[in-house]
Amino acid sequence: MGGQRGRGGIRPEQLPGCPVRDADGEVFGTVCALHESARQYSAEEQAALEAFRQKVEALLAGSPR
Repeated sequence: MGGQRGRGGIRPEQLPGCPVRDADGEVFGTVCALHESARQYSAEEQAALEAFRQKVEALLAGSPR
């Protein structure tokens, strides 16, 4: 039971995330969520994470280098 544990004992299924890209399309980082146990994330939760990613990318696009 349970998947492989990553750094800090966190399993990948506990950590949904999506890459954040800068204005040039390069990966800048990741927006993610963490739950104390592995579970399925709802479509609404995944959409909220995606919306947050879009906001972060918009902020990055408007920031000077």
